Amino acid sequence: MKRRNATIATVLALTGVWVVGLGCYPLVRWSLLNCRHEEIDINSGRIRRQRFLVGLCINAQIEESPLSLALSHVVAKPDWRRVNTFSPFVRQSPHYRFHSSIQQTRQLQVIWRLAEFTPEARQESCQRVLELWQSEQNDSAADDYLDALARLAMNRDSDAPPVTVAELVVE
Repeated sequence: MKRRNATIATVLALTGVWVVGLGCYPLVRWSLLNCRHEEIDINSGRIRRQRFLVGLCINAQIEESPLSLALSHVVAKPDWRRVNTFSPFVRQSPHYRFHSSIQQTRQLQVIWRLAEFTPEARQESCQRVLELWQSEQNDSAADDYLDALARLAMNRDSDAPPVTVAELVVE
């Protein structure tokens, strides 16, 4: 009887480790049993990272992005949208509507390094990205806008004055 109980306990323990540790891969990829979510607030550009284990959020942190730092005065009710979901042994994330939005905030910062922008132009470019996310309900239109901004920055002479709001691309 003791041997049978030990065997049952071992099987239950191994099943528990498999379910929690591996997220039941490949049966339930990206499940809340064991995953990480990244989300973006489309009203401010802030980033939220959450860690789930057995369906419970065990860690959540909100961080500023280059976009939200440039718009530090914006106070709006958060509207969190999923960007990525990661699980153990799953090398890709499902393609969410805002899948590239975190990268877009970094791309904006790179554009500002290519050419100097006035603080007002930085704020206006951030505001435009947020408006595109909100109006289109995805990140595709912001890609086109950022490509146009990058062309503006790359075609600028190094000794040119900072980019102003009047020079920003309007799509």
